[in-house]
Amino acid sequence: MCETNDESISHLFLTCRVANTTWKMCGACIEVQSIYHNITKDKFLGFELLGLSRKCNCVWMIVWVAFIWNIWTYRNNIIFRNLKPNGVKVFTFVQIKSWAWITRKYTKAMFSYFDWCLNPITCLKYMC
Repeated sequence: MCETNDESISHLFLTCRVANTTWKMCGACIEVQSIYHNITKDKFLGFELLGLSRKCNCVWMIVWVAFIWNIWTYRNNIIFRNLKPNGVKVFTFVQIKSWAWITRKYTKAMFSYFDWCLNPITCLKYMC
């Protein structure tokens, strides 16, 4: 996606500069700086947030899936639609997709997209 390394799962989803920018923005959004792993499985397993119930962490996994979905989709848009790599855009798409999926799947998720972008942890605690 960033055309600096051979494309592998680890590079595409974790170490690519676009993915890395997106992970850092995600970490800053939830005020966690230790979500950086180099192995995809570890990233998924380590994506639980301390202080949240098991149910809330299950909901939080939707963010991880939205991240992977949007990295893949954006990568395809770079290849097939000649878009330029942009981690900020990917992060915005992750916010939109995760909010849309969560609010459609869970009836207790009655927070706005604006609230979700400002403080996703508070939104999760409110619905759990």
